[in-house]
Amino acid sequence: TDRITVIALDLEKQETIESAAAEIKSRFNRVDLLLNAAGLLGDGSTTAGPERSISKLDRDWVEKTMAVNVIGPVMLSKELAPFMKSKQRGKPKK
Repeated sequence: TDRITVIALDLEKQETIESAAAEIKSRFNRVDLLLNAAGLLGDGSTTAGPERSISKLDRDWVEKTMAVNVIGPVMLSKELAPFMKSKQRGKPKK
């Protein structure tokens, strides 16, 4: 159906975030729901979850985790906020 649209992007790459926002603007000019469901646990090779010892952390893994789990979703929300605000979406009801 035409009720749900999935737009793939890479939260580590600002240009894909901006491209997705531009596509949403041109196709719909509004956002009814933003669901950020991305997230990393572990390093993808030697650990499956957050039980990794801090002594084994490396900078690349920490930067990738922050990019996917924090920076990317914040930047996506920033890009889409004008499309939610214009329709009073994303604003809690009083």
